[in-house]
Amino acid sequence: MTKLYLAPMEGLTYVEYRQAYHRCFPDFDQYFTPFAAPGRFHVSDFSTREKRDIDLESNAGMHLAVQLLTKDPDSCASLIRELASAGYEEVNINLGCPSPTVTAKGRGAGMLKDADALDAFLEDVFMETEGTDIRISAKTRVGYESAQELPALMEVFNRYPLSQLIVHPRTGKQGYDGKPDLDAFAYAASCSRCPVVYNGDIRTVGDFRKLKERFPDVQAVMIGRGVLANPWLPESLRAAEAGVPWEAPGEEEKKAQLRRLHDLVFSNYLEAFDCRNGVVDRMKELWGWMGQALPGHEKELKAIRKARRLPDYRAAVRVLLS
Repeated sequence: MTKLYLAPMEGLTYVEYRQAYHRCFPDFDQYFTPFAAPGRFHVSDFSTREKRDIDLESNAGMHLAVQLLTKDPDSCASLIRELASAGYEEVNINLGCPSPTVTAKGRGAGMLKDADALDAFLEDVFMETEGTDIRISAKTRVGYESAQELPALMEVFNRYPLSQLIVHPRTGKQGYDGKPDLDAFAYAASCSRCPVVYNGDIRTVGDFRKLKERFPDVQAVMIGRGVLANPWLPESLRAAEAGVPWEAPGEEEKKAQLRRLHDLVFSNYLEAFDCRNGVVDRMKELWGWMGQALPGHEKELKAIRKARRLPDYRAAVRVLLS
């Protein structure tokens, strides 16, 4: 059975969401935190937000990978050693974030611009963490400017004992535009010395079936936006792969399950943040995706988007999910 991973999505899949989703829809095999720690050497230097997000007790029951965003090998190695000592299972190095504010500083997908520099970075990281009891994986694009950069990048990746390589088959410059380059993914999968995970545009059972038809040996798939818009997606993928019937819930059942998911996320945010208007803004961002599960309710969703104060937000959600 193909493993399913929840993608790290800045501002959306923090621990408050992961906790709630795991309770309502326990279908993911592994969870990845949104990136943390640019420029930090010790976990004690993490922001309050980052510490809360990676807290082991708060993530109990979930196989967690802590994603790090840094171009400094000493910083990366220092954090990996501390996380290993604290009992974390896996660290994931972010080589895929396409945000211009990140890549301009040579981080994320910006590290793919220079294969030699990436090689030196990984060499230092693995030398400085040799003997630590923690898996080190990476999440990458197929290049920064072009997929023609991929062969040189794969040569680099194959020099190191990565536990898995998560490949989003777009370039860093593409961001999320255009279609995934499945030929580039095929190349990465065919020559990688470590397990390769597919990430990118799996939003329906049809998308999943097409991927598995072409890449039947892919053992894991990472999903992000697809599950935010359709929380039942992992369940439906499991049924499709097992060849068993699966029927989407009717509208009333959808509302009931979304209400439970919403209430858990909302409660987590209220507990985590002092600024109640900030909580409303965070929930509205989530509804930008989650609302796609309830087509035909544009009026009610518009009322949620227009809400500024907590009472107005609560009232709008009650109308939508009643």
